[in-house]
Amino acid sequence: MTDYFATLGLPRRLELELATLNQHYRQLSWDNHPDLRPRIEQAAAMAQTAQINEAYRTLKDPFRRAQHLLELEGIPLEQKPPQALLVEVFELQELLEDPDTLETQLQAQQAYWQRRTEQLTVDLDSAFSQWDQDGKAALLVLKDILVQRTYLFSLLEKIDAALQAKRAGQ
Repeated sequence: MTDYFATLGLPRRLELELATLNQHYRQLSWDNHPDLRPRIEQAAAMAQTAQINEAYRTLKDPFRRAQHLLELEGIPLEQKPPQALLVEVFELQELLEDPDTLETQLQAQQAYWQRRTEQLTVDLDSAFSQWDQDGKAALLVLKDILVQRTYLFSLLEKIDAALQAKRAGQ
């Protein structure tokens, strides 16, 4: 697996200054630009540029950055959310399946789950700081946040689809 931190010449830190990330990206992009290479080196430069671009896209997004770090550390992301979350999801499923559910109920659920997703961003920032200070202890926290985020995004998509169906049925 390619270490995107190393690709961009950055330390494995989750709290990255975007200005520093952008600076490294721009410099490497310029240094490896295929048009600035002899013809015989252009194919290799294009492959290197593609890797630099992917590294930048990954590290620029905090959730993708955390997922990449977990992969580098050999920690797989299971798609199984915590038990407490599943209880709430079952209640939501009942609302989504009930044809008598009102649009306002769905909107309230949407707002609730969006707030929960936003809280995960706050939690992620805290876990980033923890990783950068003590390392491995934060990995399981990061994993839990990423699993929950994936699950919550799926829930929000289902709520959005139900809202669209309600509106189309009006």
